[in-house]
Amino acid sequence: MTVQSRRVYEIHVPVGKDAQELQEVISLILCPVPDHAPPCPVPWATAAVGTQINVGLYATEGEANRLLVEIATVAKGANVTLHHDVDPADYQELIRQYEIEAGLR
Repeated sequence: MTVQSRRVYEIHVPVGKDAQELQEVISLILCPVPDHAPPCPVPWATAAVGTQINVGLYATEGEANRLLVEIATVAKGANVTLHHDVDPADYQELIRQYEIEAGLR
């Protein structure tokens, strides 16, 4: 897999009052074994922003779509959306992490 086949995506998950619990569940979807040796197959980051959780991914389109489905399943009917028009500068650390761990830097 080449760096060119990856891009930054963002999944938006609307939340109610218990954003922290859902954010923890989403983190386990993204990284089921938190104490594993690096790298994560898909570099990711989450942040609660207002009434939603933003999930940043540096992924292939297939990986992003698979994670969208898994996250939508645990969000139980929330209007979870995948965004392709994300500014890569917002997630430079994910790109850098992937490049370093893939031996591209």
